[in-house]
Amino acid sequence: MRFPIFAFFVLSLAGCTIAPRVVTPSAPSIDGGIANSGIICAAPGGFVVTPFFAERYADLCRRYGDRLNPPMLAPRWMTPTGTNTFLLSPQGLAAFGELDFYYYQHLAP
Repeated sequence: MRFPIFAFFVLSLAGCTIAPRVVTPSAPSIDGGIANSGIICAAPGGFVVTPFFAERYADLCRRYGDRLNPPMLAPRWMTPTGTNTFLLSPQGLAAFGELDFYYYQHLAP
């Protein structure tokens, strides 16, 4: 008697699979009303980012930096370049990802 119930359960779930869809870029991100991406390109030692990205990173550090271990109340791993952009290290990008997660979870600062 257990096998028919198990078979029914397995067959009923077989039609409930979720197939991932391919993500394709549809539009550039908007930073400060300007259509550009926060990360411009990958570079040796990190990523070249826009000033708007740097401002957002600094704001997220002020809001949620105390949740990191160790706490980060000012942006680290980001250095200005001579072309009005910033070089962000891979560690900085990982920290930004965690801070951005806290922001999108609508957690109170």
